[in-house]
Amino acid sequence: MSSLWRCTICGYIHTGSEPTAICPICAAGSEYFEKIGEASIGAEGLQEVLLKVPCGLFVVSSIYEARPNGMINNTVFQITDAPLQIILGMDKRHLTTEYIKQSGIFAVNFLQLSQLQLVKQFGFKSGREIDKFAGIEWNLGFTGAPILKEAVGYFECRVKSNMDVGSHLVFLAEVEKGVLPKDVTVLTYQEYREHKHDLWEQTSQLTHEPKGIGACKSQID
Repeated sequence: MSSLWRCTICGYIHTGSEPTAICPICAAGSEYFEKIGEASIGAEGLQEVLLKVPCGLFVVSSIYEARPNGMINNTVFQITDAPLQIILGMDKRHLTTEYIKQSGIFAVNFLQLSQLQLVKQFGFKSGREIDKFAGIEWNLGFTGAPILKEAVGYFECRVKSNMDVGSHLVFLAEVEKGVLPKDVTVLTYQEYREHKHDLWEQTSQLTHEPKGIGACKSQID
């Protein structure tokens, strides 16, 4: 039976008895693939269906001990409107997840299609190795979370609870402040997927470590 293998660098899903030798998206070797299950009839098709579900692509940022960090994420969804609450899915392995757990605050920074270079800044390397905010202008928001000055809008959120769902934590948070001009179209995950191959090709140095943009797609610290 074929198995499902996920590239821990870019999130590409491969089906086969063994992982592919070279990831066709980011060129990571087979050692950077993890087995995520057995492929059943239609499994690949179901994955493609999920990838077509519309969702945004954001920079989720937090701060701990005066050090800001952020990462690309696409699992942010409104869950109630009174009070205004969202849920955020975060891979447990990520530095940003640790910051959110420790500080209890985070910001969701909105991007536009023209800002794909920020996806490279916050999504292709880990904050454990580089200062992702180096050269980036930002402010402390109302909650104390870091807000990107380049962001076209943002939500500031305070964590109310979290749920362990295995490889990820799901945070329930109340939105305490938000700004988004009415004429702005927010970058979507689907738009990112249309351009991600070019973005990876533009990146000459990749950090090939198990990291995980999305609960089942890929996120980088």
